[in-house]
Amino acid sequence: MVGLLGGLLAGIVLAQGPATSVVRNWAFTLQKDGRTQGRFKGGVATPVGGLRAFDVEDFHVDTFRADGELDLTAESPACRVYLTNDSFIVTSPGALKVVQAEGRFELSGEGFYWDQGAQRLVISNRVKTLLAIPLSGGDRSK
Repeated sequence: MVGLLGGLLAGIVLAQGPATSVVRNWAFTLQKDGRTQGRFKGGVATPVGGLRAFDVEDFHVDTFRADGELDLTAESPACRVYLTNDSFIVTSPGALKVVQAEGRFELSGEGFYWDQGAQRLVISNRVKTLLAIPLSGGDRSK
């Protein structure tokens, strides 16, 4: 997973100049075992401390279920992406919004830590959750 993310961002940075180069309007698709797991894009990525971390503006990711259907969309206006040996971590003191594709839930807040390898997302401040639960059965107003 990180090989693709790190290789893409590092490759773009190296192709555009020294490690301090800014990458604009980047995008890539993450595939594993022949299926799309995610589509990532951002407005600007600036290397921080070499090629293992990037400050990213307008971060956007779409994740997909095993059947190929869209599952979640997450967006942050600004975050830092850390590349690890086998995964990546995204963190920010700013905003994050996560929406389930079918509109069943929406999660937002400020200050987050997403460790993809550990499959862990923590949102620490101003957390809001919206659940859309369909009512089953007939008219219950009678």
